[in-house]
Amino acid sequence: MNKTETELTYMDGNALLELKKECLKNNPNAKEVYKKLQEIVLMK
Repeated sequence: MNKTETELTYMDGNALLELKKECLKNNPNAKEVYKKLQEIVLMK
């Protein structure tokens, strides 16, 4: 079952938002971590 690009991007976006919230709570360097995660997801 194939997902469209839009569906994947949307799902990844939601996952990233959740990760960002968690990271910001626990990690003073969260913004850097988040940027790297975003780059990885967008390169897929």
